[in-house]
Amino acid sequence: MLGLSTDGNLENADVFFAGVSNGQPYSSNYYGNSDGKLSLQPISEWHLMYSNESNMETTLTFYRELSGPNMKMNITQNTMRVLWGYGKTDNVSDSFQLDGVKSQYLLQEQLPELEMPNDAFHIQFRVNETQIPKSKTTYWCKSFETPQLDEQVHAIVFSPYIQEGNEAFVHHIVVYGCYGNLSKGNNNGYDGKCYSKNMPNDWNNCIEVVFAWAIGGSKFALPEHAGLPVGGKDDHEYYLLEIHYDNPEEKEGVLDSSGIDITLTKSKRQYNVGILTIGYTVTGFSQFIPPYAEEFKYYGHCEACGSMITPERNSQWNEDGVKMFAVLLHAHLTGRKIRVRHIRNGKLLPDVMYDENYDFNYQELRYMKKETFLSQGDILQTECVYDTTQRTKFTKGGLGTEEEMCLAFILIYPRTKLKRCITDVEYDRNIINMDPLHYKNNEDAIKKMELIVNGLEPKTNFTQICSDRSSRVKYKNRPFPVIKSDDLSTIQPTTTEENSAAKFCVTTGIIFIFISYWLI
Repeated sequence: MLGLSTDGNLENADVFFAGVSNGQPYSSNYYGNSDGKLSLQPISEWHLMYSNESNMETTLTFYRELSGPNMKMNITQNTMRVLWGYGKTDNVSDSFQLDGVKSQYLLQEQLPELEMPNDAFHIQFRVNETQIPKSKTTYWCKSFETPQLDEQVHAIVFSPYIQEGNEAFVHHIVVYGCYGNLSKGNNNGYDGKCYSKNMPNDWNNCIEVVFAWAIGGSKFALPEHAGLPVGGKDDHEYYLLEIHYDNPEEKEGVLDSSGIDITLTKSKRQYNVGILTIGYTVTGFSQFIPPYAEEFKYYGHCEACGSMITPERNSQWNEDGVKMFAVLLHAHLTGRKIRVRHIRNGKLLPDVMYDENYDFNYQELRYMKKETFLSQGDILQTECVYDTTQRTKFTKGGLGTEEEMCLAFILIYPRTKLKRCITDVEYDRNIINMDPLHYKNNEDAIKKMELIVNGLEPKTNFTQICSDRSSRVKYKNRPFPVIKSDDLSTIQPTTTEENSAAKFCVTTGIIFIFISYWLI
């Protein structure tokens, strides 16, 4: 069985059963009902192309259209949950039990395999025989100083290294870039639990994502004409490695040396890559989300920092703007949807990136469909949607996983002076009803709260913060940007992709490799 779901459950899933019985192939398509049971569809959206059974092994090849007018579920660039299971018999039960779920970007853009330069060399950001704590979830951080180099070089490939045997424990890895004036604590930097009392506060300011990997992900290669600069006077001076360990059985004595390996070259490419962080501020009062909300929205705008989008000049680049080519969307546990909109002269352009099925446990840098020009007068709007229906207290913004964020990290070239372009809203807490029960079954109260925190109510101050590596500028009393659109469909996520005629093909051999990986 193979299926597709937006949230990992059988409810509303699109499921395909196939196999071989007495030498004859069979297949059927089911939809999940609201009670979790399955209903047979009269016309299958999945098509069995090949089947074979021999030596206790079954091989199946099948395909499915990406989208269609009558399909219950279209395959888009959203995160999709792939469901899988093996039946003990050839009988399909309407209450079939899953064997596993895996989040995937099924339409992830891919760059062609790059040929490594002759002068390529590697650095490793790994923990060293760290004992995984006896707790279900742990975030472990280790700091690294930038290697001493004779000259500036370019990082071109980021590759995850997961220690053999620990695949089930290492859930995701993030590398953050940090600038100077950090208190390293001791000569070896910091090596311990993230965001704990023992972690020096300065390390908490390392929030510029350089690379992120999650279960199911692979290496990330920069395009041939761009590289992330390392070792120069304006580059990151330190890096912080964050590993999320998942230990549901609370095992003891497991040692780990996983991390990220980075390939660098002295053969510098045409452009220096920069990282532009946009969204809603993480510091100060930050976010404040009421409980019992099914879809609570926060907006971050990058609209007053255009003068700082001044790209590095060279003989190949003389534009008043930059190219965007990859994005990492970031929220925490209650985040459900994230979208980055692109506005020029009040008109809505195609989205930079979106994910309507956001999964906190599956975060990766994603290539854009095509490189997109960002000019000095453009506006970027980050929209995050949260579901707090399972919470009974307010959710605050912050670094902890139980707190929230609303950020997008955009890879650009050439790099600019601007590093962060985020929104803050100042308001008097007295205009907020602080009783959590006030928001239970009270949609009007939730919507009013949403207007307040986004600066759309009286007595609120919508502020834009523009930062470079060492300073920041605040623009107060900014108006909430107005988006004009002649076509309202451009504001909503599309349900089909441009290549809707393409096929989604999977073989059981590939699926078996994934399953064996999960069950280690």
